[in-house]
Amino acid sequence: MKICRGCGGVLGIHCWNEIDCINISNYQSNDDRHEIDSLEEYISILTYVMKENNIKIPDKNFNESKEPLIFKQKFNYGCETKIDDSLPF
Repeated sequence: MKICRGCGGVLGIHCWNEIDCINISNYQSNDDRHEIDSLEEYISILTYVMKENNIKIPDKNFNESKEPLIFKQKFNYGCETKIDDSLPF
């Protein structure tokens, strides 16, 4: 039983083409790195703007007991009140 070096699945059961799987894994890794770099740049710009405007930057150890930073809009559907948090589920 040989293990795929790209996804870690068993060849012939979970993975059928190891070379394609490795290429896909490398592509996803590079794409993820680009996305992370982009988000880190966005965070640094946001932090700079907040400091320039004397806006308090939330602590990394954010307590759940505090009010959430995200506005959740409430919708009233008959007897039920649902909160739209833009999640697909």
